[in-house]
Amino acid sequence: MARLALVGSIGCSVMIALIVCTNTSAAQPAADAEATPLPRYKLHVGQELVYRLQGYESSITFYVTRSNPSGGWHLFEISRNPDRLKGGAPGPLVPDLDCEFDLMPDGRIGNKPVGNTDYAVMVFLALPPDATAGDWQAGRPLGESVRFHILPATQPSERNFEGEIDGPIRRVRKAHDVCRFRFDTVRGLPLRIEDEFGPDRGGQRRTRILDLAQSTVHPASWARQIDDEASAVMRAHLR
Repeated sequence: MARLALVGSIGCSVMIALIVCTNTSAAQPAADAEATPLPRYKLHVGQELVYRLQGYESSITFYVTRSNPSGGWHLFEISRNPDRLKGGAPGPLVPDLDCEFDLMPDGRIGNKPVGNTDYAVMVFLALPPDATAGDWQAGRPLGESVRFHILPATQPSERNFEGEIDGPIRRVRKAHDVCRFRFDTVRGLPLRIEDEFGPDRGGQRRTRILDLAQSTVHPASWARQIDDEASAVMRAHLR
């Protein structure tokens, strides 16, 4: 009887050890997921984001003018081209206002954007839908789509992504266009965006690079003023 009791005790200990190991193993992915936060945009009302186009004097500026009740933010995009500014046009928005759009934290562009969204969809790319996504796909204007995958990152707080762009026009041109994206998960901002496209008629591939040059958060009164001015300009453009 003593031997049977000892065997039973050993068996029970083994079972407990197995249960503990199994539970620890099951909890590990959850802990890893918490240690690696899901990349999401973290914009602020009144934020001004300036991206410099590498190799040119041009810049692209985004103004975050308000938050939306359904989530995300309302933005206006301004192109700064030195040749267009030589006339000394008054005010920060004329004649360089390009578009307005709503952006969700995961990179979806809500509602229907107004104006030319080329740079908006270049800078604010779609982010992974969940922590387990290895590849994911997102739509773009003109019937295009981008299939993304994750690249190795060199900094703990950053994530790198690459996307292959597909669409009817690109297929006709036999183009193989790729976008690469470096994202700061702490600040919730794109740091660098690279578009590699081509070949062109001469058979050459080209690269367009935007770098984050400035991120400033202005007072709420500033955001309201920009929102009023920009909305008036967009209404005038649509007449």
